[in-house]
Amino acid sequence: MEFIEFLKWLVGPGVEVTVGVLLAFLVENWPEYQELDSKTKRLIFLVSCLGIPVAGAAVGAAFKYWGWDFETVFWPAVQAGAVVFLASQATHAKFIKK
Repeated sequence: MEFIEFLKWLVGPGVEVTVGVLLAFLVENWPEYQELDSKTKRLIFLVSCLGIPVAGAAVGAAFKYWGWDFETVFWPAVQAGAVVFLASQATHAKFIKK
């Protein structure tokens, strides 16, 4: 996989894999993560879901693989992250502590 293909994957369908790996790393290597309240954990997850694809879009634009256009580059990245976050929250809604 070439770098541009990786970025396209990261901005779209790969966001869930990347966020999953990142959070698994956090859970394993940051013992205090388990002590955080569920609201803070969800916030970390939300920031990861939105930040990773947007960062991938920004890196692609910086390397001139595509432009800096919000509508065609960054908005789809935000949508991909939002879908992952919302799907996760809907799936785990009954387990979420208020």
